Amino acid sequence: MMYRIYVDTPCGQVHARTAGSGPEVVLLLHQTASSSEMYEAFAAKFLEAGHGERYTLIAPDTPGFGMSFAPREQYALQWWADDMIALLDALGVQHAHLLGHHTGAAIAATIAARHPGRTASLAMIGAVAMSPEDRARWHARVTAMTPAADGAHLLTAWEQVGTIDADLAFAPDVTLRHREVVDKLRAGVRWHEAYLAVFSTDVGALLEAVAAPALLLCGTSDVLHPYVPETRRAIPHARYVPLEGGGYILDQDPATVLEHYIEFLIDVSEEVECPPAR
Repeated sequence: MMYRIYVDTPCGQVHARTAGSGPEVVLLLHQTASSSEMYEAFAAKFLEAGHGERYTLIAPDTPGFGMSFAPREQYALQWWADDMIALLDALGVQHAHLLGHHTGAAIAATIAARHPGRTASLAMIGAVAMSPEDRARWHARVTAMTPAADGAHLLTAWEQVGTIDADLAFAPDVTLRHREVVDKLRAGVRWHEAYLAVFSTDVGALLEAVAAPALLLCGTSDVLHPYVPETRRAIPHARYVPLEGGGYILDQDPATVLEHYIEFLIDVSEEVECPPAR
């Protein structure tokens, strides 16, 4: 299980889940509009495999989501990246391995580009580099949640969560779907700003500046799978592993994600002789 903590940062209080007690830290960043709860199944497999003796997992709720504070500022990848560094500072962590899913991958890429000295490695689930035309197309499709007296917005959230991938073979079951809807409703009327932040940013340009060891995992039915070529062009040294699955692969197949991630993580730790994070 993951333990839950609150951490004071200069901008507000961040809620996070932690697991393991090892000297190297892995910072886990979630997708929109989820929370750190999406890493519970992954963390359970991580601990079962005995990796908690070498690594400590820290999974914060991105400010504006889960049980973290909601920033007054407009949501932006750069702002989130800097606040995650403030979180690490508050915990006494000097550097960390980064693992992000979808929006979390974009935040992780931003951290790696803006704070290379704090980044031990970068791993992304979902391809987040897009051409200007694709970013503009996605940006135009983003719509806000408007609460309605008849509760129609609740059904809209239910439908959105269940259809993020075109291949319904990997649609969430009722339990997972309910969890994701609750997270979306908790994020409130500003949840869509996270998508606007991602599509307003040239993540490919950020990745071009990343020198840290990198890994790209992406389900072949993930809505972001079409952007694998663009992402690989932006960071050609990244190891790429296609997976069978969609946008909920961390919940639906955490063992496979862990298999490929831990192989990468151990390789990085041994190749660069990562010092203790604290």
